[in-house]
Amino acid sequence: MVQLISKKFKYFTFFIAGLALGVIIGVSGLTAIISSRIDSFYHKIIILENDIEDKNTRLQRLEESLSEEREKQKLPLKEIQVHLNTDEDEIDKLTLTKHIKDKYTTFIGREIDTIDLDIISQIIDKRIFRLDDKSYQLEVEKIFMSDVLILWIFVEPLNEND
Repeated sequence: MVQLISKKFKYFTFFIAGLALGVIIGVSGLTAIISSRIDSFYHKIIILENDIEDKNTRLQRLEESLSEEREKQKLPLKEIQVHLNTDEDEIDKLTLTKHIKDKYTTFIGREIDTIDLDIISQIIDKRIFRLDDKSYQLEVEKIFMSDVLILWIFVEPLNEND
């Protein structure tokens, strides 16, 4: 009789241990899946917020310049595009792009004839930009300007220990 009770207790103990192990593995797996989905949603949210902010700034500048341009009938700068040459992750690229575009938003809506390309280049060329705990040196490689200002920028990460 004692052996029967100890066998039942043994099977019950294994069942509880297996159940606990299954719950732990299941929760770990679900956590990994959910955290990767949250990261992808976070990435999409940052992209969409940057797009909305850029479009709102562009719309405001264009509306201001439209009233002025109707009088002058000259071509305004409508958009700024930044192409980064770097190996950094997407979040850092998006943040750098956003801050670089912020430096040039004052030019949106201005006549293209009145914008000096040397000044455009000097705004961020050879500048050091700090993002969280990282530093980057920006170097303008190319500039193209029509009604859209396109900047190609090389981003070099700097070591804090140097």
